[in-house]
Amino acid sequence: MRVSFHTRKTLRALWLICILPQFIFSQEDTEKELERYKKVDIEKVHASGNKIAESPGDTVKELNEMLNEFYLSDVSNKKLRRDLDLQSDMPYDYPIPKSWNKNIQRLFIKDFLSENGRKELIKDAPNLFYAHYYLSEAYRRQENLFLSSYHAGMAFRYRTMKFSPEIFIDKDRIVLRKDKPNQTQNALNYIRAKEDYQKAVKEEYALKEKLIISEDKITREGKLSGPEIKNMIQKNKTDLETQSKKTKDFLAKYEEQKRIYTTFEKEYNIESAEKLVHAAGIVKSVEDFVKKKQRIVDQKTLYKTTYNAGFIRDFSPERNFIAYENLLETASRLYPENPQISFTLAEEYRTSEKTRKAIYAYEKALKAKPDKDGLKLDAGKIAYSYNILGALYFRENRYVDSAYYYEKALENADAEMAENLTFQTAILHTEKTGNFKRAEKLLQDYDLKYMQKKPDDVSLLSRYIKTKIKLLTSFAEVYAKTRRIKNMKSFLKEAVDVHEEIENMISAERNKEKELYEKTLELKKPLLDEEAEEDAMKAYYEAKEEYENQKILIREIEAVRNSLPLKKIYFTLAQTSEKLQNIKEAVEVYRKAELLGVFPDAARKNLDRIRKKYNLP
Repeated sequence: MRVSFHTRKTLRALWLICILPQFIFSQEDTEKELERYKKVDIEKVHASGNKIAESPGDTVKELNEMLNEFYLSDVSNKKLRRDLDLQSDMPYDYPIPKSWNKNIQRLFIKDFLSENGRKELIKDAPNLFYAHYYLSEAYRRQENLFLSSYHAGMAFRYRTMKFSPEIFIDKDRIVLRKDKPNQTQNALNYIRAKEDYQKAVKEEYALKEKLIISEDKITREGKLSGPEIKNMIQKNKTDLETQSKKTKDFLAKYEEQKRIYTTFEKEYNIESAEKLVHAAGIVKSVEDFVKKKQRIVDQKTLYKTTYNAGFIRDFSPERNFIAYENLLETASRLYPENPQISFTLAEEYRTSEKTRKAIYAYEKALKAKPDKDGLKLDAGKIAYSYNILGALYFRENRYVDSAYYYEKALENADAEMAENLTFQTAILHTEKTGNFKRAEKLLQDYDLKYMQKKPDDVSLLSRYIKTKIKLLTSFAEVYAKTRRIKNMKSFLKEAVDVHEEIENMISAERNKEKELYEKTLELKKPLLDEEAEEDAMKAYYEAKEEYENQKILIREIEAVRNSLPLKKIYFTLAQTSEKLQNIKEAVEVYRKAELLGVFPDAARKNLDRIRKKYNLP
């Protein structure tokens, strides 16, 4: 159905009549709201903030009075009376309500990097931001971390985190922001230059279009001559050239203003990031406090008292702590050139087992190009990051990437880290990447640098032997996969000799244990006498302690022995000898395995098989 012109005009008038009062009331409301905001003077806020170092208590008192007056002046929002917010003497051990963590999460889950989408006039209030922020710092100095984190969260409600020129051109922001007049003027200059350039581009495009249309029309109609036609075409070309020059001039002005704007933008975003990191540290302290309390919740559930019921409610393990993470994420996006922020965020992802996010954050930290020398990652953190990236990629079954980062870690590692990394990377190449040439080189380096000196201590010697056997078996695997069978056999034989050495060590330590046991029995006999001397008692207990330590040592050595891949060593060596028709050597290996208790039943079966097959006695 078509609507007549007069009907449409009538409907439009009715719509204006309906909407106009709402608009007028809205303007009145925003003016009233702006008056409330003006009462918190930013100069007084800064003056109170400057007292934090000397007397945080005075800062708490003054800023709380300002905020009380501001919040309680809002008749339409009586719910803004926050008892916890306004109590300066609340003890730190006061039960922290569950709403604390939910409010912090809700606050920092929002995307601070998007432009502020709120419709009200007051979008950015630096006076209230600094009032809450200084109050947060004052509470932190008083070691009241809960209220400190609470006010840090409240502060960011009054600050647009990412710089945009709109922050500084609304009249409310100009009124409330007395300390940044240069930023306001530069924002205005940038917006005007941008608008002028965009307008010039549109005009140039319109002239180009006009010239093309006129030439096309002349061509189609066949009017290619005549002074009027030539003059028209020439005029269009002249206008286009003039406009092109103007566009270039406007572009130069726009780029200059953009350069100035970008400088302020970076400063603003860096300030936001630094304040977020500061707040994150406070929030982390509170989260750690609550987690500490959670550890005893399960114990408290056994006692159904009123106190414990409240305790379980306040410190429930169901809390989901992501405020710290969200703060660091936002700070990292605002200040990507700061590798320290990305590194801290990566550590948080790693400890919370968010592998892929941790990988991204570590890589971002390593790729960052800081604009200040003090922000650079030190050599230790660089090597550590590469090492962790290798482990994380290994967890994701991306072995080539894992090997790449382990190799990078080796280039930056200190002596202690290099020892573990050399062996670990060699094993990775051997078992996963198939780069046997590199694996062999790393195994040789490890053997030369770290395996030449045997420790004298028996406990350390057992661990050395375990590492030695792992090294020999890795060599054997590399040579097996590269079809160098003679080399493989020589390393397996050496592994058998090392195993025999640890068995001899266990036998020697057992003999020592037996001697200590007999010594303990001998020293115990005089104690049966009621008049036993104190020296005899002391000698007995010293011998008994030595005996118990010896038992522990033997268990450690046996645990090392039991963890060795002995079946693989012996049976691979025997099977290889049999394939090479060295039957005598295969028989000797199976006999030694049977004698030393390495899967003796399987060793005997293989011996019987060989005897029958080759008619051996």
